[in-house]
Amino acid sequence: ILRGQQSVLTRDKICLNAVNNSPLGILLGKYFVATALPEQAKRDAVEIWDEIKSAFTNNLKNLDWLDTATREEAVKKADAMISKIGYPDSWPDFSGLNLGKDTNYAQNWLEVSRYGVQTEVSGYDKPVNPNRWFVAPQIVTAYNSMSPNEIVVPAGIIQTPYYYLSNPIAMRYGGIGTVYGHELTHGFDNQGRNYDASGKLHDWWSPTAATNFDEKAQCFIDQYSKYEVQPGLFLNGSFTIGENIADNGGLYEAWLAYKSRIHSDGHKTSVVPELTNNQLFFVAFAQIWCFKMTPEYERYWVMTNSHSTPRYRVEGSVSNFPEFATLFNCSSTAKLN
Repeated sequence: ILRGQQSVLTRDKICLNAVNNSPLGILLGKYFVATALPEQAKRDAVEIWDEIKSAFTNNLKNLDWLDTATREEAVKKADAMISKIGYPDSWPDFSGLNLGKDTNYAQNWLEVSRYGVQTEVSGYDKPVNPNRWFVAPQIVTAYNSMSPNEIVVPAGIIQTPYYYLSNPIAMRYGGIGTVYGHELTHGFDNQGRNYDASGKLHDWWSPTAATNFDEKAQCFIDQYSKYEVQPGLFLNGSFTIGENIADNGGLYEAWLAYKSRIHSDGHKTSVVPELTNNQLFFVAFAQIWCFKMTPEYERYWVMTNSHSTPRYRVEGSVSNFPEFATLFNCSSTAKLN
């Protein structure tokens, strides 16, 4: 009724979801990444992240609305941000988990629950493990944890269409690169900016910088609130402000990193007929947000999701990007200019 779903999930998908969202998810992920994200691909994915972060910090000096003290704190926070890319460097020990192939589902599930609780309780009197993963590597997601100031990008999303090692550089930066930039920017959006480099709730912004930030954020609120998803159904720019800031910032940071990469690697000839490599960067960005949904689900999305709908994640971001209009020869009155 709410989403327009026409059928229930099949048994295999129900079981897979159950495993992915349990302590067994990490164990399953160990086998997934062995083929889905080989070591060479992980190294490349980490290198892209490093370049995105460098592009972000280097660009801070160009923001004339930031005072020196606030800019220095922003650099500290970006430098301190922990990155968990692909999968853990070391895997949990599952020797204390006793499952049986001849044991019924309910009994095995009780054992998984016992193991999960025991694992949590055993860590209560120990220091926090900063390297622990709380999401299975095969899950298609990415997020910024404001405390303790980290981003997590599992192997599940470092796949086509977001990433493929053999793809041109433009596609890798326009794809997974914009995801990295999005999550990095969350650390400085309307919520993330309230946390400092150590992940503590601390106001490190000068009053002037904070006022300037709010004024610029209001521009995004006004812009996205004008997008009509369905007749009479508009995006809520205030509700989606954090994600819209991250989308726009992520695209810009990925673009800067991409331009830096091709400059250091030398000029590359076009790899796709009728598209320049620079145009391909934006095509890759648009492609990762290709999405099909029922009208019911679209209404549900607008009412409940802090992200703008996929179409306007793309259109909203590129319409704020002068380079896009130049590359695609958009007129001054074009929709995406």
